[in-house]
Amino acid sequence: MYYHFSLDNLIVFLVIGILAGFVVNFFAGRRTSSLMGNMGLGVAGAFVGGVLLPLVGMHPWGIVGNILTAVVGATIISIVGSTINRKMGGRL
Repeated sequence: MYYHFSLDNLIVFLVIGILAGFVVNFFAGRRTSSLMGNMGLGVAGAFVGGVLLPLVGMHPWGIVGNILTAVVGATIISIVGSTINRKMGGRL
């Protein structure tokens, strides 16, 4: 499978990642996250959401669907990360 990935697509992908990371961190009460931290969380969330949502029968499309997919995936990553951190006694 071949995807044409231009610079424009990369910029949109990174902006969606920043937005998704910001939304998740805002609702989680973390106000000190960096731009790169938000982008990393959002981009990872886009991958996780892109894999998990079709498995449960959801196929979002368009820019809003992409943002929601990234937010759902970033939320899952954030919940799993905080659960692991709590289980380890806050050493993570």
